Amino acid sequence: MICPRCSFNILGNQQVCPRCHLPAPLGGTRVAPPTIQEPRHKLILAAGIGAIVTGVCLLGASGAALLGIIALVCGVTTLSVSKFGKVWDNLTPGKKALAIPGVIAGIAGGAVVYIMMQAILIAFKMQFPQD
Repeated sequence: MICPRCSFNILGNQQVCPRCHLPAPLGGTRVAPPTIQEPRHKLILAAGIGAIVTGVCLLGASGAALLGIIALVCGVTTLSVSKFGKVWDNLTPGKKALAIPGVIAGIAGGAVVYIMMQAILIAFKMQFPQD
């Protein structure tokens, strides 16, 4: 018998799937998977978009074009694997490993953009002091 959620092979005497703990279907037939909606993982979505934005910004920099391409690819991979943040809990470890670099690039890119904006703000205040 095959689990309708994760397609794991359930032995005949087992009442629940050993992988995802869904109750085994009666009669041993394959049934349609239940519609279990995962909550949207906003951090994954924001980090993927952040990695793409960081990659596009770095593409314009003279010495960081390669880092821009890497960040862009990581961000697109994260959004594609996680289906724009809709799926995370049921992903296999291999697919999560594909998505993690985009999350890291998005968070690091966000931190770099924040630091750069603060530096620009400080430079602006030094250039045009208010009395």
